[in-house]
Amino acid sequence: MGVLLFRVAVPECDPMIVPPVSRLLATTSAIAVTLLMFRGDAWASTCFTPEEAAAARVRAVQLEFNVVALNCRTVDPSADDPTFSIRYNDFVRRFDSVLEDNAKRLKAHFNRVGGNLDAWMTRLANETDQTVHRDSGFCQSAWDNLERSLTIEPAQLEPFAAELKETVPGVTVCTPAVSRGGAHRKVKPTAK
Repeated sequence: MGVLLFRVAVPECDPMIVPPVSRLLATTSAIAVTLLMFRGDAWASTCFTPEEAAAARVRAVQLEFNVVALNCRTVDPSADDPTFSIRYNDFVRRFDSVLEDNAKRLKAHFNRVGGNLDAWMTRLANETDQTVHRDSGFCQSAWDNLERSLTIEPAQLEPFAAELKETVPGVTVCTPAVSRGGAHRKVKPTAK
């Protein structure tokens, strides 16, 4: 599993102008600001409703197809042999309205829990990118799945994604606990 690494650049200072304590304070402040920008763990598991989890699976599949379009090549990329990029663009066009709805549900989830959708998607894409380079059969499997996706109707994308992605990192499906009066109290993880 990858780790988000970043470098904080502190400009070189003349020690006569900026005393060492001030330089330490400047470095510490720069690190603190950077950490605040990345507040929260992109993988920190939060409770997803079943609908939000379905949206996360669709997004994970789309990200996988996007990453393979950038990293994998067909054997004979002639005019007769479509490339990953062409097929990925076909996927995006075919499922455009589903992907728009998906994005709205994920944004609503991350706004609700105070998470960072961009950080989550970046980490998921980076993990997929590493898989491309670790697993020699990944590109072929992704191609087969991409081709299969183009044979289904847009309304079938969520079940298709659920078939491909039983679990998604950082996604825990939770159901609301119900009190005797039927009102929702708190949320508990769903038993598997």
